[in-house]
Amino acid sequence: MKKITLSDIAKKTGYSVNTVSHALRDMKDISKEVKTYINDTAKKMGYIPNLSAGFLRGGKTMSIALIVDDITSVNTANSVKEIELMLRKRGYGILLMNTQGNTDLCESAVTSALSRNADGIIVLGCTLPKKSIEIIKANATPLLFAGAEQKGAVSVTVNQYECGNLAGEKLSELGHKKILFMGDNQKILSGIQDASRDFSIYTDYSESKEYSAIVCDNYDIAFKTYMSQSRNGLSVPEDISVISLGCRWQNTPLDITCIGEDGGIFCAEVISTLLGMINGDVVSSEVTVSPKFFDGETVSEPSSKFKANSRRQLSDYLL
Repeated sequence: MKKITLSDIAKKTGYSVNTVSHALRDMKDISKEVKTYINDTAKKMGYIPNLSAGFLRGGKTMSIALIVDDITSVNTANSVKEIELMLRKRGYGILLMNTQGNTDLCESAVTSALSRNADGIIVLGCTLPKKSIEIIKANATPLLFAGAEQKGAVSVTVNQYECGNLAGEKLSELGHKKILFMGDNQKILSGIQDASRDFSIYTDYSESKEYSAIVCDNYDIAFKTYMSQSRNGLSVPEDISVISLGCRWQNTPLDITCIGEDGGIFCAEVISTLLGMINGDVVSSEVTVSPKFFDGETVSEPSSKFKANSRRQLSDYLL
């Protein structure tokens, strides 16, 4: 089938090519009625605009590079979907690249984003080598880290100390005293510790200790932890409570009690911040969102019958 051109639309509508072009670009010299007629006709004819020429004129490609660690992660997949939908409503497309935590793949992703003249770069769930950040800055391309801080770059995160503190306060209120923290974020750990002086907090799941609650620094770890308890014959939350920190998504396979921010609201903050950078707004190096408590099905009072998992059973599943 022949590609529909401005000349074809001009012949169909009876207007000049110049008038058709101005109408499709929503320019002020064309009346609203004429714009509506021309745009409706173009749509019926199957016209697809050539965006490249417009990008060259405007100095933007209307594309955002999204660099992620692992697209199969539940939180990452949900975030990518939400970010893509939100950006599309604003006329942007995304360039999605997985890195799998590999330094070479990170550098390759950055090179690919810059070579395609992406208007901005969002890094989600992973870090970049210092060299890559310097290259991005040298190219004056806005760079934003979502969900994690990285020195020398703008980040949007949920306040991690407050996440840990809210988790600790909730567990203390229910009577928990022995808690396992699954993660390596020291701000979260400090928040948990400051919630109660009565806590005994373990940070290594290989320790053969009795703990009545597990706090995980993301949903994926929380889900695996939940599954490991089931495999060992324990029930959540009857035998052991589980809390996930980070973004809360409604379509997850398990309703884990979460402390963080609604995923959609968080992604909107990420996009708003990045587009502000693209438009030249002054942005703080760190944008933090205060967390909320999202009640789920995985937290209750500690069970007197609880017995700790053996180090082999828990570590085998998580590793």
